[in-house]
Amino acid sequence: MMLKNVGEELDLDLLATILPHDLTQGKFYVLGQLLQEEMLDHPAPRPSDLAESLAVTRATITGLLDGLERSGLVKRLRQAEDRRVLTVHMTDKARALLDQILPRLSASVSRLGGALSDGEKRALVEILGKLEQALKEIDR
Repeated sequence: MMLKNVGEELDLDLLATILPHDLTQGKFYVLGQLLQEEMLDHPAPRPSDLAESLAVTRATITGLLDGLERSGLVKRLRQAEDRRVLTVHMTDKARALLDQILPRLSASVSRLGGALSDGEKRALVEILGKLEQALKEIDR
């Protein structure tokens, strides 16, 4: 139950940060994934790549991208070498928005992490990794 409570508090903090910018959690996660791809110098992802990395359906990612595109935060571009392939790109407007949002979220995570020693942080990451692996092995 404690883990659920911590997760809910983090979600509330995230929502308090992104809602004033007309973002939902889903849209924020898409922008975060696009930022990560850019930072890793990966090629622009296809919508299906985003759906897979965010563990959502293709229909869900289409709806999220539609909203982000209407807001001017992403562009879907056809590839010159194969016009059937679309890739998703963040706009400068999205980068500026993330520049506003990420420092506050980072400060929240830092405050939370400040409650743990370095050893406790390592142990928590190890424990969460084991739990994540165990969840993947459960037959559903």
